[in-house]
Amino acid sequence: MEVYDLRPERARKVDGVICGHDQLPGDPAGYVKVDLGRHSAFAEIEHLCHLLYGSEYDTSEICRHHTGGVHEYLISKTILDADCVINLPKLKTHKKTGITVSLKNLVGINGNKNWLPHHRLGTPTEGGDQFADDGMIHRMERRAMGCFRRVFPLLGPLRTRLAKPLKVLGQRLFGDTNTDTIRSGNWFGNDTTWRMVLDLNRILMYADSDGGLHDAPARQIFCIVDGIVGGEGNGPLDVTPVPSGLVLAGSNPLAIDLASARLMGFDYECLPLLSHGLASHGLPLATFAHDEVICASNDVKLCGPLPQITDCLHFRPHFGWKGHIELHRGTLKEARQCVE
Repeated sequence: MEVYDLRPERARKVDGVICGHDQLPGDPAGYVKVDLGRHSAFAEIEHLCHLLYGSEYDTSEICRHHTGGVHEYLISKTILDADCVINLPKLKTHKKTGITVSLKNLVGINGNKNWLPHHRLGTPTEGGDQFADDGMIHRMERRAMGCFRRVFPLLGPLRTRLAKPLKVLGQRLFGDTNTDTIRSGNWFGNDTTWRMVLDLNRILMYADSDGGLHDAPARQIFCIVDGIVGGEGNGPLDVTPVPSGLVLAGSNPLAIDLASARLMGFDYECLPLLSHGLASHGLPLATFAHDEVICASNDVKLCGPLPQITDCLHFRPHFGWKGHIELHRGTLKEARQCVE
């Protein structure tokens, strides 16, 4: 068995601020450019794609790959050469998509993170989903961050010295996104990341080894979710452990994630990643409805159609999603009793 780091480069960060990049060997088989075109979830909002933000300060790169009817991703050739892909995600919450299980885990198949849209710059009235409201503080922050993104990459070696004090200053002025401040699309109104995730799943399901799209699935997919200890709260990087005692497995990533959301105590209709994943599409991720997903388990309380399963764990969502995706409003104590 060989282990590959599929990234061609690694961002060098100081307190979360990108200060440079280190080159990595990447995928030994190389990468394939896959254009979803009209099949992309971004095709219907192409008039807003000039607002897309990826993972780097320079937004010109991501805009080049999502414009003019082109919506393309750089995908690992090793992945596309495979006849079967086994997906091994954790069961946890996520600040941009509500949950991250099988579907969201596919971010790892891409070869350039700055081709992946994460949010749209600006406030909702401007067509963005970077912030949850149109308050003056957010408009000021957007202008300040625009200036920062233009100037900071030009500072060379000074970036490592200035990163931490600038981060502290930004938190004092605009709030801390790790505690209670919503920015960067970290809320239930993120209308961008779910589109990117569904695009990646369609590529994995329908693209051949050369990046061509087919009407039938190009490979088998099998998902095994590690929910023995799940994660709730400020996911994906700062979760609180949840002793869930769950392992989920199946051959359809969307079905697995629908079951995961149910067991976590979340309403799939309030999670755009799942509700839109079920929608009719030329390259469908599912040929079934939510109530047609049947769970089989060694625990009889977890057997049957999803809507009939009520023995949920009630995970605590990320604060940007709190009050918007929960199936029930049970207390944390009641939730823990489900596990015990």
